[in-house]
Amino acid sequence: MVKLLNQAGSAGEIPGIQRVILSGGKPSFQSLLDDVCERLQGTRQQGSLRRIHKLEEILNTLEKELGEIQAIFLAACQAEAIQE
Repeated sequence: MVKLLNQAGSAGEIPGIQRVILSGGKPSFQSLLDDVCERLQGTRQQGSLRRIHKLEEILNTLEKELGEIQAIFLAACQAEAIQE
């Protein structure tokens, strides 16, 4: 059975927020809290993995650009050596 409290906004409560009372073998507050924390941790991990992937893409782009700059510099140095 699930009971909703604070529908009218009692003293000390935030109006519009409902508290849920679980009974009849329903999960305890601790198990609900654990479940929410696990889902939050999973969400944070997914966000971290997305950021790591994005940073890896940026790093690959920078490495490519550095390779191009090094090739240009090497070609310039070789051209200068030929002129001398």
